[in-house]
Amino acid sequence: MDEKESNPRSARDALMIELIGDLGRVNDQITALPSDIKYAIEGSLSLLLNSKINCDLQKNQLLMIK
Repeated sequence: MDEKESNPRSARDALMIELIGDLGRVNDQITALPSDIKYAIEGSLSLLLNSKINCDLQKNQLLMIK
């Protein structure tokens, strides 16, 4: 399709234009994945860290009792 022409000439051209737009949206979503994954697991990692700290504190308290 000629760059100067803005309207698609056929249904095929229209579908190709739509596909290119869809690929752009997919690319944007893939680009956002690392930060989305980080955001999704931050809460779990924080809970795990707090649990480990509490376990260590309880272990130390039990060792002092004996």
